[in-house]
Amino acid sequence: MSEHAGVWGYLNELLAADNPISELKVFDLRESMANGGGPACLRLRVVLTEEERRAVNPAVMMNDTLFNALNDWVDRYYRDRLTAADLADRNCCAEGGKHWMY
Repeated sequence: MSEHAGVWGYLNELLAADNPISELKVFDLRESMANGGGPACLRLRVVLTEEERRAVNPAVMMNDTLFNALNDWVDRYYRDRLTAADLADRNCCAEGGKHWMY
């Protein structure tokens, strides 16, 4: 991460700011990403104390309701392919912002 000075600077500013973030943990994912990457390689299990768990917005904790809502959203709005014409269409980019779940 330190090779990306802008990102590293921002993260350190975030760490110094008055907010609940008190620590940065950096993980080298290059090997994982080089082996195909994608969402599966970025799954991370974070163990929380009860106090930390209570501080997390419950809307982001995976449960059956959220799982079903995410699947419904994907079924309704997720494009399974993009053409060159889609990428040239300004509405294609705007479309993503119209369908936020929250």
